[in-house]
Amino acid sequence: FNAEMEASGGGVALVSLLAEQHLSVPAVRFSPVPADAPLLHRALEEFHHMLQEHNKELPNAVGHVIITQNQPGLKRIDVVIQWDEVELEGGDPVLDAQGNPVFILGEDGQPNRRSNTRHIFIHENAAYYD
Repeated sequence: FNAEMEASGGGVALVSLLAEQHLSVPAVRFSPVPADAPLLHRALEEFHHMLQEHNKELPNAVGHVIITQNQPGLKRIDVVIQWDEVELEGGDPVLDAQGNPVFILGEDGQPNRRSNTRHIFIHENAAYYD
């Protein structure tokens, strides 16, 4: 996945997007969820399921969860969703005759890529993990 992100330029774009959110990282390197983190694994499975469930509103969606050590005892979690922009009418995606979402295209004829980023901070003494 890291090689794919590097080859496609997605890693550079993600670092740029994170910089807009005041997270300065030289590069983003993804790693598997540790075996001793079953709650994180379940949360990521649910995140993936939610993206798939909303594939008409968020076609070609990719989700990233970036966890960084912000300060001693304090983790920063950035959740990033990127998708192809679609036409909306009344908050619902406009669908073509085949039931596929209608993309909003850029000057190059390709779908516009959209993104949304949120971050939270969790301190190790916050009793969040109990």
